[in-house]
Amino acid sequence: RAPRCRMLPPLRVWGRQSTAMFAASAVLGPLCDGCHSRHDVLHYAEQPGKILLPALTGANSAPLLETCWWVPVLFGVAGVLLGGSHPYFDVVLSQERFGQERRPAPGWLSTMAVVACFCASYELSGSLAQAEALRSDGHANHLLTVDAPLFACAAAIFAAFERTAGGAFMAVLTAVAGPAVEICLVNVFHLYSYSAPDLLAVPSWIPWVYAAGAPAVGALGRQCLSVLEEQDQAEKR
Repeated sequence: RAPRCRMLPPLRVWGRQSTAMFAASAVLGPLCDGCHSRHDVLHYAEQPGKILLPALTGANSAPLLETCWWVPVLFGVAGVLLGGSHPYFDVVLSQERFGQERRPAPGWLSTMAVVACFCASYELSGSLAQAEALRSDGHANHLLTVDAPLFACAAAIFAAFERTAGGAFMAVLTAVAGPAVEICLVNVFHLYSYSAPDLLAVPSWIPWVYAAGAPAVGALGRQCLSVLEEQDQAEKR
């Protein structure tokens, strides 16, 4: 078997991949997060650096985008961690268990498809949560109307695009770590709040949104790493 280090790209390639993942996640993350603000699910506290883009349809409509300066930073860091961990686990698990090369890059078509599915799941979470809040008149019960559909979406995304042990680990870890960070941001720093929280000031369905995001960011990380590896090899010729 080849040493593991030979299957891993050089550090310079990882550095470029991390930069690309940070930039992509810092843009896409707040745009997805804005779905929750548009559906009156989440709102940021008044604070320096708050960004509020008004809707184009009228003064009484929900804002087109509501975010803060630190939101792209958090999403960017998450993108670096998820985008790097998936191809790393591909190397470690494939060699230790099977002695094979790591999983090939998904290709841009598959990558864009899984990212689109994640964005759709994000939008769906806002729509379902808003509909449940309106239906229940402030006494939302998210288990069947929001949790179940979003869990199904996360499972379907994983089954369609991921199906790896490392990806399963990262999906579970993201579903646990994401809400844990949010609990801290909401309860300790009071940076934002949910309109209809369930436990510890966050909704019960938010882990499934995180779980759906792990395969999407992982696919983007694999694809970016593959492209940058090819570029690095071309530069050395």
